[in-house]
Amino acid sequence: MELQRRVADLAAAGYATLVVTPDPVEALAAFAAERAIGYSLLSDAGSDVIRRVGVLNTLIAPDEPDYGLPFPGLFVTDARGVVTHKVFHRRYQERETADALLYGVIGLQLDMSANPSATADAEVSAVLGAAALGFGQWTELYVRIALGPGEHVYGPDVPSGYVATTVAVTAPEGIVVGSPRYPHTRPFAIAGLDEQFEVIEPPAQGAVEIAVPLLSRLPEAPDASAAVTLTVDVGYQVCTDVECFLPQRRQLLVTVPVRRLDRSAPHP
Repeated sequence: MELQRRVADLAAAGYATLVVTPDPVEALAAFAAERAIGYSLLSDAGSDVIRRVGVLNTLIAPDEPDYGLPFPGLFVTDARGVVTHKVFHRRYQERETADALLYGVIGLQLDMSANPSATADAEVSAVLGAAALGFGQWTELYVRIALGPGEHVYGPDVPSGYVATTVAVTAPEGIVVGSPRYPHTRPFAIAGLDEQFEVIEPPAQGAVEIAVPLLSRLPEAPDASAAVTLTVDVGYQVCTDVECFLPQRRQLLVTVPVRRLDRSAPHP
């Protein structure tokens, strides 16, 4: 249903949405009618296409009921049908949320103002890339450091005596925290010094954004209002081409709802 909620956004950006699954036509038709699906569900009976594109889940044995499933993921193509992005997972029980794919992979700008978030001050904030954490779904926490004109922060690796930009997320048991993804850096040098630096500069909106992948392995939430608290520790040092400010440490607490596993949904 998350994908259904974003079909209009994809269409507005020029993307058609197609889902390929080994389920029979009758099962897909029933699923589409029950959930009012507005995108195309294609039945690949026998998984012929799934094999040809190289995404058959080889971790499932031929004698298992789920044999024929693809590894979960997606292809993104341009208008000519050329694949521009490919994102897949080894475990068929895991996949990204629709919002994580649209924002993190395709680059669509999404309204996250209603998502779980926290702000340490006007400079540091964090927002979840979805309304909640769902079982088996990779969602990203976006940590943002606002910078002014001409300012930058250091990349993860810096010479001794300087402060790298770091983000560490601590979560309760049952929540998997992936490795933070930092923005691209550029070489930087200070006149008169031998050290070589790598710095991160903000894009036009003026904030450096670090993405931290999160996965819920909590199949059953105790109740509909269940939530977990994420502790986010951020370290950084803001500099310009001519001066550096004092290193900063910030801690944020983000309370995130946890959704129950929907056991009624078939493979799509």
